[in-house]
Amino acid sequence: MDKRQILKGLAFKLEEKGEYKSASSVFKRVLMKNQNYISSYRNLALAYAEIGMSNEAFSLLNSILNTKEIKGTGMFSISKNEINNLIQNNPTLDKTQLENSNLLYTGFDLRVLVDWSSNNSDIDLHIIEPSKEICYYNNPVTQIGGEISQDMHNGLGPEEYILKNAKKGDYFVKLTYDNKSAENTDKESTFAKITIFKNYGKPNQIKTTKVVKLDKNQGEVIVAKITI
Repeated sequence: MDKRQILKGLAFKLEEKGEYKSASSVFKRVLMKNQNYISSYRNLALAYAEIGMSNEAFSLLNSILNTKEIKGTGMFSISKNEINNLIQNNPTLDKTQLENSNLLYTGFDLRVLVDWSSNNSDIDLHIIEPSKEICYYNNPVTQIGGEISQDMHNGLGPEEYILKNAKKGDYFVKLTYDNKSAENTDKESTFAKITIFKNYGKPNQIKTTKVVKLDKNQGEVIVAKITI
């Protein structure tokens, strides 16, 4: 198994336990081994934000937004939400280096993300809304306003679901995946990290993190139920 994949899975598990300082150390090692992957910068930035290293987190997220190759991609819109959330949570943060076009207010009743540990896996996020309408890459905007980020694949996660005004009811988080790293061996598994925010960007924001092991070549699985 790729050592970077093992380290990333370890960091996900540490985040699930709330051990963000240890996770940031692991993500830093991953970044040193994956400097060509934008996701490595983002993972470290978010871990830094959790341990109060706001300036470092801002710098990393801003470097992502300044990468021309990702303009207009899912990674760009996701990182844009995250840097603005960082600013909202840290009003004294120096944001002069952020382009005005990247400033926005991030306030969502529900935000769900999936990250994965293997660059050889393709994972798609599906959200089943209370009406049973499914928000996913073939139905990226739902009737109640749910939005899925642009489809990411070939190691270019994460994927994101956002909903500004959530309707009451149950929301189910489903993953469909093509786990190429599991082919021909039962020793190489992909770990998916599901991050769920209620009231994202608001004073009563609640965050939960869950890590699941995907050890089959292909499949689909319901990984979380969210009640609003």
